Amino acid sequence: MSVYLLNSPQVIQNCIAEILKSSGKEVIVRERVKKKTRQQEKYFHRLIDIIIEFTGDDKTEMKRQITWSCDITESFQDKDGNNILVPKQTSDMNVEEYNKIIPAAQMICMNLGLEYPDPEQYRSIYG
Repeated sequence: MSVYLLNSPQVIQNCIAEILKSSGKEVIVRERVKKKTRQQEKYFHRLIDIIIEFTGDDKTEMKRQITWSCDITESFQDKDGNNILVPKQTSDMNVEEYNKIIPAAQMICMNLGLEYPDPEQYRSIYG
């Protein structure tokens, strides 16, 4: 399988040439979705830690609740063929999805009266 990041005219030409050579083969073209950044992941998990220290809730369950509240789900079929919606795993989320769950976690902190670090401040300290 060939993967091309279409960021220059030459790469686009190379990709087109490969597609033209692939007569009879399946060609899949899809948009590249940027995965979350390490900073997003670390900051979100810090917010979760702050929340569960106060509430005593399970970390995984808190992440699931926040993900569900942001309507970030994925579906799968059970053994009977029924489609089931479940909260998406944070490890599988992209930048845009993290940009939804981080403010949701911040809102929980605010509603509980908990202090939490500013994202820029946190990044400058913890990278």
